[in-house]
Amino acid sequence: MSFSIHFTNKPVPEGWDASFTEMAEIEISDFKESLAISTDYWQPKDYIQQWKDELTKFVSGEQDKLILIVEMYDPKHANLIKVWVVHREKEGLFVNNNIIFTSQIKGKFEINKIHDYISDRSTHNEDGLEISVWKTTEADVKNWLEQLKNAKD
Repeated sequence: MSFSIHFTNKPVPEGWDASFTEMAEIEISDFKESLAISTDYWQPKDYIQQWKDELTKFVSGEQDKLILIVEMYDPKHANLIKVWVVHREKEGLFVNNNIIFTSQIKGKFEINKIHDYISDRSTHNEDGLEISVWKTTEADVKNWLEQLKNAKD
């Protein structure tokens, strides 16, 4: 098993603005997906720092929800922020992607309140459809944190 998000050297797909986009990949066990990450507001180092901070709190047991931002825009003008969420439950760690719609936030978006914007894990959306979910392990999350800590900036 494995779990990570990492920037790649892959070219940006045609139609995307390469000056404000970096390609990345999320890996959860045998699932892999390419991500086109906006660098208009945050640079790769900002995403990586947010991931490290979240992972550190999650691994230490300080929080039971891990929220990894993969598309951050200027909160003053953003409509949405894309995240991957890991929920810790008795049965294991469950991963799904999510979108924070800034228009649904009371007041202004604050990065230090990101956990307030993501509800507890659901298995079905508001239309009753099953939500795609992947499973990972504590060991895989810890391994990714160690990889990030040991990576050269």
